[in-house]
Amino acid sequence: MIRKDILEIVDVFLANGIRPTIISNGILLTPQLAEKFAERECNLAISVDSLKQEKYALLRGRDTLDKVISNIQSVAYLKGQHKGNWSITTTVTKMTTLEDVKNLRKFAYENGFMYAIRPYIHVNGTAGKEDERLVYDYKDVLGIFDYIAKRARKENFLAYLIYQEHISYMKGNPMPECDALKYSFLMKENGKIAPCIEFPDIEIALKNFAKLKKQCKSCLDFCNTATPCFYNDAREIGFLVRKKWLILRHMPELLRQMRRYGNFF
Repeated sequence: MIRKDILEIVDVFLANGIRPTIISNGILLTPQLAEKFAERECNLAISVDSLKQEKYALLRGRDTLDKVISNIQSVAYLKGQHKGNWSITTTVTKMTTLEDVKNLRKFAYENGFMYAIRPYIHVNGTAGKEDERLVYDYKDVLGIFDYIAKRARKENFLAYLIYQEHISYMKGNPMPECDALKYSFLMKENGKIAPCIEFPDIEIALKNFAKLKKQCKSCLDFCNTATPCFYNDAREIGFLVRKKWLILRHMPELLRQMRRYGNFF
């Protein structure tokens, strides 16, 4: 949101049939800007990792929690009026407690946001650097994901399936093929395109996409085996495609959830 042309960027994606997600720490969120987002079919995700100031400051590098909470509350009047999905998201780390997640989930719902959690990711590549203060044993956070998964089962079956995959990932189970160069790619701030966030220096061109996909396959397969990640863009679409028959079987339930809790696609 530091970009003055953020709405123009959103409109470029929408004009080309792509619904973008704006991921923000919420510091620059205003009612005026939120109203512009609400008019468009773009998603908005605000990252909040704790409602405790000391913990928030440690995780985020500075204490802006009061400002972020105030900004989120100031746009709560738009509940039910925004065309895209609005959510508060939490990255679960060693510092995260079940109490944190319960309080954040309640806060999100009270202000018209959905709520989602994600596992802390650290790999050997360029994207996620390991921080010993944040690294957990999966047993330490399994209760948090079980708690959220059980609630998602009643409200958002697709999210429930993803949380089950999160749990499998945290346990160290082998990961299926990732989505890089199959359902996703990385576009950098200079407009150049790379296979994924782990390989920002490998430049590809869309006109040669199929050819480069084959050339990069061994590299991507090795990365997926040696240092698997669970970035949303690298996992979720492919995983849901592989679960399509299960999803179709639960489609009546999904439609009921959408009518009651909103369109989470």
